[in-house]
Amino acid sequence: MRPVVGICLPTYNGAKHLPECVESILAQTHSDFELVIVDDCSPDDSAEIAKRYARLDSRVKVFVNDSNLGLVGNWNRSVSPVMTQTAARRYRSEVLAFHPVYGELRRVAASCRPPVQLSREFWARALGARWHAKVAERDRAHPDSSLREEWRKVARHYPRLARVPLGRRLVSKWRAMCDDAQSWVVGQKATTR
Repeated sequence: MRPVVGICLPTYNGAKHLPECVESILAQTHSDFELVIVDDCSPDDSAEIAKRYARLDSRVKVFVNDSNLGLVGNWNRSVSPVMTQTAARRYRSEVLAFHPVYGELRRVAASCRPPVQLSREFWARALGARWHAKVAERDRAHPDSSLREEWRKVARHYPRLARVPLGRRLVSKWRAMCDDAQSWVVGQKATTR
């Protein structure tokens, strides 16, 4: 499984402070993270320092730009390997929220007034998780098919997930269309003012 947290560290001529920064990140008590260091063609030893940490700790990933991208470009480049991480985190939260260990949650939901419709919530989240997996796989910049494979593994353990009821699919599509229409109307009102 991929790490829960992605930490971006863009750098340029940071050799003086890079070791202290990386050591601070690696010393965190939460260990399920990936540190992405992107060097923007530094003329100092920044890239070599970053690569040394990558050899020592598998959570550290280092990228060196082919050309100097500047401050904003390097920030964008450092974030791009982690957007996939965001999709993965959303995907997992959608699927795992209804794992059998959350039986107590279902009991509490049923006792609420009005009761929370967990079945409806479950299918909305399952469809959302599958959608996130498809989006990650089709991402042109950083395609990630691991989420679709993870979805297939989960569906093998929970076969009902592979057969989303037609009614739920239609409701999901209808809600998406309504949300799009509402966004369009709000946008139109904003441009006429």
